[in-house]
Amino acid sequence: KQRLDFNMSFPETVAIGDQLQIVAPVSYLFSDPGDRRCPQYVFLDGAMTKTIPTCSANIISWHLMDESIPALSPVRFMVQVQNPPRTPTINLFQVRQVDSNGTRKSSRMLEGYEIVPELASPVITQDPSSLPCRIDVNLVTGLACEGTGS
Repeated sequence: KQRLDFNMSFPETVAIGDQLQIVAPVSYLFSDPGDRRCPQYVFLDGAMTKTIPTCSANIISWHLMDESIPALSPVRFMVQVQNPPRTPTINLFQVRQVDSNGTRKSSRMLEGYEIVPELASPVITQDPSSLPCRIDVNLVTGLACEGTGS
């Protein structure tokens, strides 16, 4: 699980009654199954101080009931995300603003990040080498070559 740092702003005022959503690519998870809480959500900066998000699978959303966000004002937060086992073919995060009637006011698609898989239960073993550590090389002297000062 990773903690992602988001910084977003919107071209129009986010009014009371509006909803904000971030839809992650399929197979990313913002929450545990059946739990609407957003693990390790931390509001960091900006105008959205009162609204607590809800999470479901790959969506984090806010329904603004007691506050609004002025146009172009930044909002920054962190939230925990469970990465998929590999980078999805379609790896786009969508940020969208929807009014109280369900009409989309703004949206943007952002390229996701590449997933570097963790090794699953790696095992390290020490096997004897089938080759000698150093190959003897006979030069003109007829003696084996040796390094000096090493």
